[in-house]
Amino acid sequence: MSVAHSGRFRPDIEGLRGLAVLAVLAFHFQVPGFTGGFVGVDVFFVISGFVVTSMIAAKLDAGAFTFSDFYARRAKRILPALFTTIAATLVLGVLLLNTTHLSSLAASALASASGVPNIFFWRTSGYFSLDAEYIPLLHLWSIGVELQFYLLWPLVICAIHTRKPAIWIASICVASFMAGWLLDGRQSLVFYNTPFRIFEFAAGALLIYLPKWRGGRSNILFAMALAALTFTVLRIGTDARFPSQSGLLPTAAAASLIYSGQSGIGLMTLANRPIRFLGRISYSLYLTHWPIVVFWLYAIYRPPTVLDWVLIASASVCAATVLHFTIENPLRRSRKHIIRTALPAPVLALAAVAIMVFGGFPQRISDDIFSNATGGYEGCPYPQCAHPDSSNDIQLVVIGDSHARHLYAGLISYSETHDLGFAILHYDPWCSPVTGQQEDRDYDCASRLAGQSAFISEIGPEKALLAPRWAGRKEVEGQAAASRLHELTNLDHDSIGIVLNVPEWFQNRQPAGCAIPELIIESAARCATISRADPFYVEREAINARLAASYEWGLVTDPFKALCTATECAQISDGNPIYSDGHHLTATGSTILMNETRDELANWLLDK
Repeated sequence: MSVAHSGRFRPDIEGLRGLAVLAVLAFHFQVPGFTGGFVGVDVFFVISGFVVTSMIAAKLDAGAFTFSDFYARRAKRILPALFTTIAATLVLGVLLLNTTHLSSLAASALASASGVPNIFFWRTSGYFSLDAEYIPLLHLWSIGVELQFYLLWPLVICAIHTRKPAIWIASICVASFMAGWLLDGRQSLVFYNTPFRIFEFAAGALLIYLPKWRGGRSNILFAMALAALTFTVLRIGTDARFPSQSGLLPTAAAASLIYSGQSGIGLMTLANRPIRFLGRISYSLYLTHWPIVVFWLYAIYRPPTVLDWVLIASASVCAATVLHFTIENPLRRSRKHIIRTALPAPVLALAAVAIMVFGGFPQRISDDIFSNATGGYEGCPYPQCAHPDSSNDIQLVVIGDSHARHLYAGLISYSETHDLGFAILHYDPWCSPVTGQQEDRDYDCASRLAGQSAFISEIGPEKALLAPRWAGRKEVEGQAAASRLHELTNLDHDSIGIVLNVPEWFQNRQPAGCAIPELIIESAARCATISRADPFYVEREAINARLAASYEWGLVTDPFKALCTATECAQISDGNPIYSDGHHLTATGSTILMNETRDELANWLLDK
């Protein structure tokens, strides 16, 4: 007999769901050591493949399978709790978020209600996408993958169930995994899209067509699989290639845990009441926890403490318990027609569209809260601009990502008194003339690099400034990037300078913490200066210190000296914001930076 055709309830699988959601929560709650807790999602996919295929196969064997019954059951299982979460998140967004973040939330809500959040986040995952802590529905990408799997998988099983299904499913598993492996460089494409996740579902599905092990071998297999899964949760980091190379071990471990879960060790580990309770509410807990994290951190406007995380965890469990017992569980057993189950989708879609059409309802925000937050890059179109427009009068080229472009307003102000002609080349972080192609994307980077090089050659600048957001890989490549810029421009070493990092705000909280509706939180009290002793600032200044110490050539401009006193850094100047978000300057901030550094810039520019 196969593993699943008995039709009995599997308490060990419920417990495995509990372990999976616990791993995800530990990762999102920043519990030390759980760097790979996100693999809990992969465990969910394996479980879904096993459970769904078991249901379909059992119905097919009994001659009772119908597509309408399957889709109705899945809809009642997934949609009510999902729609409730989306609706509650939109309501909280209206109460808490600024216009930009509310509009972004509405766009993701529209995609989520339409069943394609994974595709939405794939297409919007780039340099200008909002950081994860701004996106309350980001975690729904995995629900999109599940929904698309549910839509297609019954067709596959019906076609192969009587035609050596184990061989077919194994082939699908290998094909999906290899496709992800071959496209490994396109990390976002592979991570979010269902075809490259199918191998995880298929690994679970394959189990029902395999003979069952019993006795000591099952105990040994369970212990080895649990150790492997624990290893991935504790050792794999966010820089791992998922789900291709690094996804194989947790997938195999999850499948092995299901296969051997009814062994003595398996039942002792997974069938206890606490872990089964988490498994029972795991879907609701997964839905509710991330919006709570986002809104909590958004509201407190400071680094979270241990107490914050305890309160977030408690609120998540409470919200999930309520959602499970009032919405998820009752409605999955209801006799409602599938049309009625899906009815909230167009309502949510209309609400999301309304929020986007009306620009995030700016009427919620008082006119005197940061009314002038124009970005420093306004007037400088992507990917390049020049002042004056003629390339014959350019003395300075500024090269970098958006941190180069936000210097535009300040350079305009400087040029009014110093007769400076300048150009700004805004490259994408993954396609740069000074660092090369860093990551595969869905466009031709080679042609972009050629155009960027041609632009630099055409203007023939006398000086060049490197001004990206220095962090991670860019930090260690500072001098190397300057060397490539030297080769590209033929400028001497002293004619190539760098602009260090601007002061940044914890988890991009500025001006999100100020330009918000004052329905719940008093905004003005959150807009004070921040101490340079703050750990987040200390880390950023350390990056600047390392860069300044290692750079051996021309001008080194430190925005901390321009935008901060000896003890603190300001968010506003004469009632105007210095930042348009957590690390981009407004026109005001850009102008202040250039005014405070104009003497050293002028001396460097005049030094032939």
